[in-house]
Amino acid sequence: MIRLGLCIVLAATLAGCSWLLGEDGLFPDNASRYQTAPELAPIDVPLELSTESIQPDYPVPAVTESAQLAAQFETPRPRH
Repeated sequence: MIRLGLCIVLAATLAGCSWLLGEDGLFPDNASRYQTAPELAPIDVPLELSTESIQPDYPVPAVTESAQLAAQFETPRPRH
């Protein structure tokens, strides 16, 4: 009798996963949604306001010549 109850509870629990995490669930997987999202227009700041506080959160530095390798680099093989 306990086994039957445990099987019913387990089946109900597993069926609930799709209700929570499925395509139309409460927590859908949005990992690839950014690829189809439209690009927003740049922020229009009125002339009487300052744009000093508008900075990128994670600025990407420019790659300079000194950062590039002069010759082909060969990765060393791991030692056993």
